[in-house]
Amino acid sequence: MSNTPSPEPSCCPRCAKLARARARFCDACGTPLHPGETSHSDREGELKHVTVMFADIVNSTDLVAGLSPDDAEAILNPTVTIMLDAVQAFGGIVNQLRGDGVLALFGAPQSQEDYALRACFAALRMHERTRSSEQRMSLRVGLASGLTFLSTTGISIAGVYGAFGSTLHLASRLQSMAHPDSTLCDASTRVAAGPSVEFTSLGQKALRGFSNQQDVFVLTGVHHRISRFSEAVSRGLSPLVGRDSELAELNKIAARVLAGTSAAVSITGEAGVGKSRLAWEFTEQLQAGGWRIVQADAVSYGRDVPYQLIGSVLRSTFGIDPSIEPSASADGIRKQVAEIGDATVHLGALLSLLALPLGEDAAAWDELDPLHRGDALRDTVRTLFNAISSRRPAVLLLEDLQWGDEQSRRLLDFAPSSGCRLLLLATRRPDFTPTMTGRATSVISLAAISSSDTQRLMREAFPGVADESLRQRLVARSAGNPFFLEELARNVLATDISDDAGHTHQPEIPPTIQAVIAARLDRLDAEHKRIVTAAAALGNRFSLQILRAVFDSRSDASFRQSLRSLCGSGTLQQSDTDEASFSHALIQEVAYSRLPRGQRRDLHSQIVAALLRIHSDRLDEHAEMIVYHAALGEVWEELLKAAVIAGRRAAGRSAYLEASRIFDHGITACRHLPHSSDRLRSEIDPLRAA
Repeated sequence: MSNTPSPEPSCCPRCAKLARARARFCDACGTPLHPGETSHSDREGELKHVTVMFADIVNSTDLVAGLSPDDAEAILNPTVTIMLDAVQAFGGIVNQLRGDGVLALFGAPQSQEDYALRACFAALRMHERTRSSEQRMSLRVGLASGLTFLSTTGISIAGVYGAFGSTLHLASRLQSMAHPDSTLCDASTRVAAGPSVEFTSLGQKALRGFSNQQDVFVLTGVHHRISRFSEAVSRGLSPLVGRDSELAELNKIAARVLAGTSAAVSITGEAGVGKSRLAWEFTEQLQAGGWRIVQADAVSYGRDVPYQLIGSVLRSTFGIDPSIEPSASADGIRKQVAEIGDATVHLGALLSLLALPLGEDAAAWDELDPLHRGDALRDTVRTLFNAISSRRPAVLLLEDLQWGDEQSRRLLDFAPSSGCRLLLLATRRPDFTPTMTGRATSVISLAAISSSDTQRLMREAFPGVADESLRQRLVARSAGNPFFLEELARNVLATDISDDAGHTHQPEIPPTIQAVIAARLDRLDAEHKRIVTAAAALGNRFSLQILRAVFDSRSDASFRQSLRSLCGSGTLQQSDTDEASFSHALIQEVAYSRLPRGQRRDLHSQIVAALLRIHSDRLDEHAEMIVYHAALGEVWEELLKAAVIAGRRAAGRSAYLEASRIFDHGITACRHLPHSSDRLRSEIDPLRAA
């Protein structure tokens, strides 16, 4: 029997009601009972879409049987190190390390737009490196993707999270049934990874602990030159709407380049606003007019990989096929460089950037000291593009420049020679501004498209969405973001969102959109993120007075500064002195959906306490709002009071269905409160009014 004494119940500092033992908020008014403590949301973590990886060494027990622990470590550790390096190379975190394997998470603690793709790359690298290692051990890997609760409560080890949810169990089951040297994935990983990953279906399999059979896939490889936008092109692009002025501006710049003046342009905008779509339309027109197009995509995990972007640029320039032997590709490049006929193209520099065997050029490259190697790299890139653009006009299209590595950006920051006709065209997010000294850069900023253009896009791209009311809901929900509209509409067409009565309900946000928005939210600092989370509980449009009251411990100047920063980043927008809203309704939905149930309850109870403080003399006017937040915050005393007022008001206006719903909240509150004659009367009165 424990000798630990039960904590003494405390009284609410606002209403003086006796609180339950261990309660953190007053059941009567929602006021925090221990305001000095760390908040619930700070301690418990959040819900995230992640890919979970289980990986281990096949037959590790047999490999170390009869060996001492240090000899066992010497045998297994090199392979485990390969696994660790692969996880970290693609931005994952190792959450558990065992003697023969790892549990890794992708998409945590920072959300990542391409968490599943990163996990697939990491798994493939593990297999590749272990097969070529001295130990030549075999691995089994399981990948599963889904919503997972990540918590740091009770864990004092930096970088380690308590991870909970069926996704972990599914990844473990897949790893157990994988054959040596293979990776098994669930259907969610296959969808989230996108078109650049190759899978082979094994059909549906029964897995222990899962009532329904699961679709299982073998990870077989990747297409290095396929992006999500490439998939959109192959599927058939939606019409380009609302970008006539931007396209006209790009064509004016192209005309100046054609006349002999090189230029640089950045197309900026938030994710999904149509940067790649505009760039594709523009370069297709130029290609039809005889321009040469060199395109390269920066990848999100390549920011810390030196020369990743320039390597992609050069592979596109020389048309390197990854399926061809590296030595054959190197020979092909030597022939193309010979045709250029410029001695400043250093073959050693070029082949090293492409990670191809240097062969006969290795000796000359090895003789250069680091300073001269840097000069050779810069001269080679500049000479190469001068040669290309002197023959015919050329566009160097760099997609997602915000993810490009610094070394590559430096090599691409050069001033073309006079007479060259080179247009450097980059797409990037607005929160990234590269420093370019070699040339002046024009900026074309893309905002959301208008409501009429969004409706036109809806009609022309998705005629299968026939219900007018549903179309309008999708248009409103997308808020002028073409990618969001397309993903929402495809999700509707692929999902049955009707109930038995034939009414359509609100469709879920597709994982593709959730990943983009979640990554954006995680780029906020901790304090701004807390404000966004509280605002999300208030709704898409909210009172700044109420939000300010939730953060009453902060100074007014600090709160206002945070608000300005959030508006400046495009997360929020302030309409007047007391009201603000989310810049996009889906940001509010995603921010709120990441809150675990306990944190939601605490946050809504804090909002109730704020409402009671700032509207103490006008509570009747705000009864409906109090009902909403008190029900979610389980503030039973205030819920009962507000439900009686709001329910009677609704009944008096003949809104009987609404009144019935509100009275149900009041009855629920009664069931959670101590019984008394007054309480019984409170429960009976709504029934009489109804």
